[in-house]
Amino acid sequence: MTEAVLHRLDSAALQHALERRQRQVPDAQRWLEEIEQARGQQVELADAYGNREISMDELRAARRPIEQRLTHARKQLSRVTRSTVLDRYIGNGAGLRAEWDSLDLSQQHAIVAAVVDSVTFGPARRGYNRFDESRLAPAWRP
Repeated sequence: MTEAVLHRLDSAALQHALERRQRQVPDAQRWLEEIEQARGQQVELADAYGNREISMDELRAARRPIEQRLTHARKQLSRVTRSTVLDRYIGNGAGLRAEWDSLDLSQQHAIVAAVVDSVTFGPARRGYNRFDESRLAPAWRP
């Protein structure tokens, strides 16, 4: 289930659903635009470095304020939308995967509960008395 949840957090469908919900909140649009602008600047910066238009030192110096604006905008968006435990992990399944074992059980449960509505167990195989993950069918939250 953990891998399925991590995969779901990286899905575009979940990101779009949360963005739709956030766009309905006053002031959310402002912070969403700030996030989009910062992401665009990150791409431009990477392109400039990839095309050897700037040095690594210039890349690092320019990246710092962009990342600060992005972090600030995400925090503000979370504040105005009263976001969930998922916000810092949406589109960052790799980050959550790295942190998963260090999270306590209640944090892990909150993340799974925010993504999974229910889990249906399929029929067992006769004589197979080990866990069989293929029997699990999660129903995802919209």
